[in-house]
Amino acid sequence: EQIADLQLRAEVLAGVAEGLAGAGMVEQARQIADRVHGHQVRAEALCGVVVALAGAGMVDQARDAADAAVNAVEQIADLQLRAEVLAGVAEALVGAGMVDQACDAADSAVNAVERITNRRLRAKVIPGVAKALADVGQVQRSCAYASLVTDVKLRLDVHKSTIRTLIKTGRSDRAVDLISSEFNILDAIAVRDEAADQCGCLAQMCLEVAKFSDDDIDRWIDMGRGALTRSWFYGASVWDHFDILMRVAPELAVQLVDERILADPEQGTAPESDPDLGPEGPGGDTGSYR
Repeated sequence: EQIADLQLRAEVLAGVAEGLAGAGMVEQARQIADRVHGHQVRAEALCGVVVALAGAGMVDQARDAADAAVNAVEQIADLQLRAEVLAGVAEALVGAGMVDQACDAADSAVNAVERITNRRLRAKVIPGVAKALADVGQVQRSCAYASLVTDVKLRLDVHKSTIRTLIKTGRSDRAVDLISSEFNILDAIAVRDEAADQCGCLAQMCLEVAKFSDDDIDRWIDMGRGALTRSWFYGASVWDHFDILMRVAPELAVQLVDERILADPEQGTAPESDPDLGPEGPGGDTGSYR
């Protein structure tokens, strides 16, 4: 209480509240959390309490704390900040197994976004809200918001959460369709370098999805290989995203390294151009590339 910096004091109190909750001291934890000044920090403190209580099996108390966290965020006047914090609260509640409360937080985040009239500010918070919707299982709404995200890396980050939900619920084919739609978007991109970069992003994402898709690992690796190959059509070098190439086509990657070393055995520097692996590229059906 003697800390002069209000923000620092609030953060310290939030940490104390979470620690008390983890020790099973529920009432004391709630009392400390309620003393935290600032709706945002108070909500974050309550989320920490929720996680601790849920982990200890104290479901009723965790539910009450979750409701209090959402109510605290609802008091934030800045709609952008409110939407961002609500999205974070939804993520925390999902992690604590409080799905119903997480859905409420995600719905509140959507309501806040819809009230933001500034397009730039709205665009800034949409990715986080879309991810929150995906985390709580609202795939259709998440995809609708994701379609508004123009930055491909942010959009793919949203898709990753959506795909994780789809795979968990046995809808792998729908997850594949989601990635296929991104390939369709490439056809509308006039700048080849941008298209090549997006292919690399898609390849990376497919490999990340393969990590939590036990039943379809080969399928996602094949899609990653296809995305990387397509980047060559758009003019990317085979040396771009070489780490991905090592994952999806290790034999080809080793061949390229061997040829690179042979080009200059003393220095191991790259040749002036990429090695010629045939008129149709590696594998015989991937097309030419730089």
